[in-house]
Amino acid sequence: MNDVEMALLRHKERTMQTVKKKDDKKISRMFTKVLLSIILVLASTIYIKLSPENLANFKKVVLESNLTFTKINDWYHNVFGSILPTVKEPDEQVVSGDIINTPEPYLDGYKVVSSKGSPIEVLTSGLFVYQGEKEGYGNVFIIQGVNGVDVWYGMIDDCAFKLYDYVEAGDILGNTTEDYYFLAFKKEDKFISYEEYQNTL
Repeated sequence: MNDVEMALLRHKERTMQTVKKKDDKKISRMFTKVLLSIILVLASTIYIKLSPENLANFKKVVLESNLTFTKINDWYHNVFGSILPTVKEPDEQVVSGDIINTPEPYLDGYKVVSSKGSPIEVLTSGLFVYQGEKEGYGNVFIIQGVNGVDVWYGMIDDCAFKLYDYVEAGDILGNTTEDYYFLAFKKEDKFISYEEYQNTL
């Protein structure tokens, strides 16, 4: 065996070790997530079984209150990483900059002038919870933000995400279908102004 073949063999062995370490890390991370989920379920069960008052409190918090999953998901994402080990991070950002330039009041939100087909960025990280028609807004995408505010994007098409995907601020949501698009901000079932929205950031 000559020197070149030996060097290639050593490189192949190092590469295999690196791949094995990455696979071991993925398995370890997945095992940790499953273990934490089991602990959470067991702790909830024990809490409920301790007294009828605990059961009533648990029902009130879990079943009757408006629990924003996006805050929990954001915390989980920051602490443990992606929920799914196969999620690919985007390679590059297509557009950057501030979307809100000169909004005009429209219905419960704002009409923002842009050029037809312009890519629209997500304003706040959160969960993509709705896609469909809303009266007066056209085709609407709703992102439930980690700050507790639902951001409505109207007159948008070509969405790059699936329902219930976690999206980051700055990701491209889609493209405008006209030379304008609509924005609305909703917190705790009532619409708020852009200034109130900025105070939640």
